[in-house]
Amino acid sequence: MKLIELSQIYQNMLQLIDDEKVTQEELKLAFNQIDEEIEEKAQNIAFMLKEIDSDIEKFKKIEEEFAIKRKRLESRKSNLKQYLEDNMKAVDKKKFKTEYFSFNIQKNAPSLNVATENYIPNEYYITERKLDRKKLLDAIKNGLEIKDVSLKQSESLRIR
Repeated sequence: MKLIELSQIYQNMLQLIDDEKVTQEELKLAFNQIDEEIEEKAQNIAFMLKEIDSDIEKFKKIEEEFAIKRKRLESRKSNLKQYLEDNMKAVDKKKFKTEYFSFNIQKNAPSLNVATENYIPNEYYITERKLDRKKLLDAIKNGLEIKDVSLKQSESLRIR
């Protein structure tokens, strides 16, 4: 039986508590049986969660390994491109074509080179507005009221 079905049966049984046709002993026995089945389902779900956690860790490890390999390839690509550019400049050959590719050393768009920021006027800085959520939470807890801001209390399942 599925956990959702067990939950529904449990809810139906709660309605039978006031029914005089059902004895307290029958209810107790039925509740104990449902409780055991629910606990067994919960245990099986916990085992599944552990297995999923294990898979997640394996995938994280694989992702890290692939990231290292990707960075290695990106570095190799950059080094090969720089090697080709350096040698083209060394022989003063800035533009040519082969059967499959065209090669051209050209000027890039201008970029900014800032040695030190000490002399740059404030108008060239961006001020970023960021909400201090912890400070606001403390203020709301202490009675501050702001439209569209409220405390919420959530719940979550802990499995140990």
